[in-house]
Amino acid sequence: MFKSLFGKYLAAFGFIILISFLLLAVIITSMVNSYAVEAKGQSVDWALEAYSYWFSSEYGECSVDEFAGISEDERQIMMRKINTTASGISAPMVFVTDASGTVLAADTELSSLIGKRIGQSVVDQILQGESYSSIITLPDKNGSYYAGGSQFANADGEIIGMIFVCSSSAGEKALVGVMSKTIVMTSLWIMLAALIAVYFISDYLVGPL
Repeated sequence: MFKSLFGKYLAAFGFIILISFLLLAVIITSMVNSYAVEAKGQSVDWALEAYSYWFSSEYGECSVDEFAGISEDERQIMMRKINTTASGISAPMVFVTDASGTVLAADTELSSLIGKRIGQSVVDQILQGESYSSIITLPDKNGSYYAGGSQFANADGEIIGMIFVCSSSAGEKALVGVMSKTIVMTSLWIMLAALIAVYFISDYLVGPL
């Protein structure tokens, strides 16, 4: 009878430990993921602020139509300049649109976007002065990206275009995945050690009975 109770006790103890460690793994993973997304968002926001200021300074004399009609050579020069201007900012992929949302220039990785229009809801949101941020997928790219967008204006305060920054979330996902596996494996080893310890201690106590 005592040994039967001992078996049930051991099973219940192991189940409680397993559930506890799984909950711990979920909580820690969620916290790390939230922090990674927040840090990525801050990095993108800093990049947008720097780029918007640069565009307003560099193209402050342009009208909406003049900025939308800049030549191909000027667009390439634009991308080289903004990459040089914000070289210390962790924002690997950038594209620029006119005030209507048509992509005028983009980093090499996003060249397939040139000439296309972004969603009207995004354009309306940014033109109303609101910041834009979202987790998106990109053409010909694997994985998800954290994207942010902002507007820039000329010297008269007229919005002439928008700048978008995209940063891959692959590094954060890899970190969260490795951390989750480490927590689960560590938990299993601890649970196994605890079960062995409880088994021998309990067996020593109930053995004579």
